[in-house]
Order: sequence, then C-alpha cells, then structure tokens
Amino acid sequence: MEKYQIVREVGRGGMGIVYLANDLRLEREVALKELVITRSITGDDRQEIIERFKREAQTAAKLGHPNIITIFDVCEDQGRYFIAMEYLPGDTLKDILASKKSFNMEEILEILIQTSNGLDHAHSKGVVHRDIKPENIKLLEDGSIKIMDFGIASIESKKTGLTQDGTMLGTIAYMSPEQLYSSKSVDSRADIFSFGAMMYEIFTGKIPFEGETIGETIIKIMTFDPEKVRKINSRISEKLQDIVHKCLERDPEKRYQKIKDVYNELLFYKMCLSHKELQQKLLISDQQEKTLGIADTTVILNPSRHTLPDINFLKKRKYHILHVEDDLTLQSIFMEYMTKRSAPYNYTFVDTVQKAIHILATREIDFIISDYDLPDGTANDVISHSGKIPLIVTTSIQETNIIIEIMKRGVIDYVVKTSDFKYLDHVYDMIDENIQKEENKFSIENTKQFQVDFSRTIASEANLLSPRHIHYNENKLMIADTKNSRVIILNKSGEEILLITEELESPCSISSDSRGNIYVLDAIDCFVKIYSAGGKLIHKFGGKGNSLGKMQSVYGLTVFRDQKIFITDPDGHKIHIFDITGSPIRVIGENDFDHGTYKSPSGITSDSEKIYILDHGTASIKILNSNEKLVLSFGKRGTSDGDFSVPKGIGVDPQGRIYVTETLNHRVQTFDKTGKWLLKFGSKGNSNAQFNMPDSIAISEKGEIFVLDKGNNRVQLFNY
Repeated sequence: MEKYQIVREVGRGGMGIVYLANDLRLEREVALKELVITRSITGDDRQEIIERFKREAQTAAKLGHPNIITIFDVCEDQGRYFIAMEYLPGDTLKDILASKKSFNMEEILEILIQTSNGLDHAHSKGVVHRDIKPENIKLLEDGSIKIMDFGIASIESKKTGLTQDGTMLGTIAYMSPEQLYSSKSVDSRADIFSFGAMMYEIFTGKIPFEGETIGETIIKIMTFDPEKVRKINSRISEKLQDIVHKCLERDPEKRYQKIKDVYNELLFYKMCLSHKELQQKLLISDQQEKTLGIADTTVILNPSRHTLPDINFLKKRKYHILHVEDDLTLQSIFMEYMTKRSAPYNYTFVDTVQKAIHILATREIDFIISDYDLPDGTANDVISHSGKIPLIVTTSIQETNIIIEIMKRGVIDYVVKTSDFKYLDHVYDMIDENIQKEENKFSIENTKQFQVDFSRTIASEANLLSPRHIHYNENKLMIADTKNSRVIILNKSGEEILLITEELESPCSISSDSRGNIYVLDAIDCFVKIYSAGGKLIHKFGGKGNSLGKMQSVYGLTVFRDQKIFITDPDGHKIHIFDITGSPIRVIGENDFDHGTYKSPSGITSDSEKIYILDHGTASIKILNSNEKLVLSFGKRGTSDGDFSVPKGIGVDPQGRIYVTETLNHRVQTFDKTGKWLLKFGSKGNSNAQFNMPDSIAISEKGEIFVLDKGNNRVQLFNY
C-alpha cells in the first residue's frame, strides 16, 4: 500500500484483522483494520459484507466525540479492504474483567458514564451500535474510554437495507430480545439493553443470561429475568441495581427510552457519593472473592475527560464551590489540583460575572473563588450578589487600593496568583477551614439538647372519624376528615371553630396562604378548592386528566411563598405546579433530573426557601429550591434508623430539621437539613406518644409538632 506500512498484527475483531501501521503521509501510528472474507462466501453475500464494512467507516466517521474511536480513512488495495483509525494502546474492558482485577466505585462509574455519554452522541446522530460489550470498550492510559467497532451499526433511518430480517449480529449474551426476534425492529433501546448486560457483568462478575449452548442463552434472554444484582454482590446499592435491571427489561417500552437518561442517573448517583464511598472496592465477601477469583489489585483510572452536562445536573454531595475564572488553563489546573487533594466538593466553573449571578440565584453555593478581572466586570460585582457566602479573590493584580477595597467588603482573603501555583494550597486550606467551621457550628446547633417530648392530645375520636391530613397555620389546626367529606378547623385547645363542607367529596390535603385562604385538595375529582378564612368557596381549579393542569391522581399540596402551588400526583409520577390563581405553570418528574424524578410522590411541604417532597415509591426525600431545582435527595427503603419502610407524611421546623412519619414502623424520624439522621420517636400503641399508623405531620413556627395518629383517630402534640 502506498499510504500505510503495516508493522504487526495487534488483534482480530468481529469482521477482520487489526494491524498497527504507520501512516506514511502524516507520519503517525494508526490502527489498520482489514476485512477478511472466507472464500466460501461469494456473489451478493460477499458484496453485502464489503458494503457493511465500508459502512462501519462511514458510520463512525460521522461521530465526532471524545468517547468514540476516530476514523481517518477507508481504502482498497488489490482487492483487500481497510479502515484506518486512531491507534489506541491499552486494554479493553473485557481484558480488565478477565484479569480479575478489582475496581472501586469511582472507576466503574467513570467507565459507565463515559460509555453512556458516547452512546448518547451516537444515538443523537441516528446511529445504533448494536454490539455494546466489554470487548468493544477500550480503556486508555489517560483514564478516558473509547467505544470501538461500529462494524454492525445500523442507521435508524433504515436507508441502507443491508441487514436482513433474521440476521443475528453481535455477541448473543449481550443482545436484546428484539434483536433476536427481528433485527428490523431494533432501535437505540437495544444498546441500552446491551449496556445493562455489561453493567450487570461488571457488578457481579457474570453475564446476566448464560446458557451452556447458544440456544439456551437465547431462550433465557427471551423468557427469564436475570438474578438480582444484590443477591450476587451485596455491596451494590439498590439504586444501581434498579438502573441495571431497568436497562435489562425485555419489553423495550419498559426500559429507559434514552441512554441519556441512564447517563444522567449514573452521573447523579456518582455526585451523591462521599469520597469514602467512591473509593469502596466492589468486592463482596471472602467466599465470593474466591468464587470469582478476584485479585486484590486496583485498576487506576484518571478522572474522566467526558464533557460535563449543564451544571444544573450536578447534585450537591457535600459542599458546592463556585469558581469564577475565565482562564481555561487555570480552570484545568484547579480541577486537577482538587482531584489530587481528594477534595469532597462539587465544583462549578463559570467565566463571567453574569453567569456567576445566575448560578447564585438558582443554586445553593457554599463557597466562592473569583478572579478579580473578568470579561464583563470585576470580583466586586460577584461580591455584590454573594450575600453571606464566603469568598476568596484570586488575582495577579497587587494594587494596594484594590486590595483594601476588596477586603473592606468582607472577603476571606485576597490571594495573589503565582507561576508555581503554590497559592492553591493556601486557597484550599482556607476553604477546608471555613467549611469545617460551618460544619461544626451546624452540628452543635442541631445536637445541642435536641429532643422531642410529648405534650398532649389535641383532637380525638370525639371529632374525627377518618382523618387524612393536617395543616397548622396561625394557631389553627386544620384536619382533612376524608370519609366525612369535610375539613375541621380547631384551635390549639382542640375546640372546633369552623367546619368546611361545600363541594367537598374526599379532602386529602390542606394548605393555606398568608391572607388566610384555605386550599383543599380533593382526591375524588382532583380539584383544588380555595376557601376564604370563613370557609366560603372562592375558586377551584385542576381536575382529572392527562393534559396540562389536569392530574391522574392527587395526594398532597403545599402553597409556596403565596406564589405557587405544588401538587403531588402519585399515579402520574409527577409534581404539578400552578400559580396562586390556579393557572398551570409546569409539570416535573418525567425523566427530569434537573428537578428530580419521582416514582410515587405523596407527602409534600414547604418553608420560605424550599419545597420538601416525600417519594413513597422510592422511599426517599427530595428537596427543591425556589426555582424548583433539585438540591438534595436522601433516604432508602429499610427498617434501620434513617431508612423508610412506608413513609407517608413530611414536615419541616423553623431550624430546617425534617420530620417523616412512617405508618408501618409507627414512628417519626427526624433529620437535619443535610439529610443526616438525628432521632426517632414513637412506637406502636394507643398510649401517649405511641402511634397506630401515623400519617401526616405539621409543625408550627414556634416548633410545636402535630402528628396525625390516623389509626387512633387523634392528633398528638409534641414539643422540642
């Protein structure tokens, strides 16, 4: 060949031999893939294979992405067909798994995040890989990954018509059921199934569908559900298990519909983990180590090179730093330094004052680092919008008057940049020191003599028959008495002062605004009915349906800042948001990782800053800021302290502590504003401070805790 000089063979793929070669024109190493066809294949069949081989080059060449192999050229030489592509030294994921080396959680998540990111790019171009497996994932020395071998990829437009019905390409063990039934029905969801099979193997050491013969393997893929991941490897969380098994749903409609959704789930999960959790190895037990033959070594992968999504996808793990810096080189240096330091912070870079102001208005930021000179202003403009957030100014400017001006504005320090970057130690020492002070202060405030004591019973069976929800506002206790189609309003002594019945069928939740208006959610017709302080119906909105402003079901509502109304829709897996007049604003919850995704949202409450949502389906709490951005999520199914079995009601006190009622365990659990478990109170029974299926909870501005003891038809008052 005139263009390339073959050096040696480096591997054999599904459609040919791969050589290391020299590109004689550009003087670089390339991987040269030759198509090899047996002599028994002739005529149209032979031509089809050649066309498919050429299509690999055409397909991959249109996919410009850092996690997909780069194709340089396709050529023919004396009846031999070649594709020239970038040469990628390093092992495949299959090689690593076969070596029985142990990964830690961070390394695995990086591989999966980068792979799904690359696949998302391919799918956005209409390309389905159709052969995702460990053998086609190359791990490079710098820690990035490349997806290889688009040799059997199919363009979703179906323009080529090369792949005939019944043709089964790819490795059987990773193939989706629809590929086995009919290759014509394959779309990008087939890659999601294969990606799930690859995740399963990584987490368990075995493939999800394995038979002694090809036929037995096919039958298992088509008819059997794989064994649960956690039964094989108990170190894998329920969340990761859920992601894997949703990818492996036999029915494509039940899988994730886009690989982007999987990418977001994995990225979210990673950002939730502490540094210690990220370093946890995926070994299970001594016996399982022996069974799998896993050696006690670790594959070292450097931080990913994949492009981060919009910053709003980054979920707060511990503390969030905003760095305002327009020098891209310095951004990279800071990020690399933070990684080496193993700093457990989420990090957001912006390069202008305007972007910084936007982040400060929409995200919870714990610390700010800002360059002085910025393209559209100075650090002074950032300081003006930083409030009480600690801030360090970094700059090469050493003018005395500027330093004095900045320091007068209350910044922590004015740090002069140096070419040896030793100032970075000083910057991060100050961050650590200040955040540790805040952590200690918060810990002291939240643990200092904090306890909950029973006070008295407010409402009893004398005036309740089927209570569902309680709400407290301005010395009034409001109770939704569902079975009797009414809302009872009591004073703190338990005396009835108002009864609302107009147009109520099955009231299930109550809220109020500062004007004294009462908002009642009706479970039967899914309407919100607004009453005056005197109990007169003023207006109603909502209703049953699937269009905007309609709900499939309703459970809870809260009025936020007299501006918005949030309603949980368990059957619709959504949160509906209306303005205070009842006009629909938006719906969140459908694969919406910026605002939180929900399986069965139920209890909901709010304070002046946040909205607190209890997702009964996932046994978790999700907290949104004033712009409905998800800022914190915690909780999982279980019976231990901090876990939830059947959570129902949620409340928040003036100090930001979160209270959750559990009907099955007959208790109330309390958490601080970071989701850290503090204490529990209550047990099963009908005595004071005992519960029978506690349902709803309300907390006054004075810290009085009202618990709806549904099974005992009463409301108990506690104080902290």
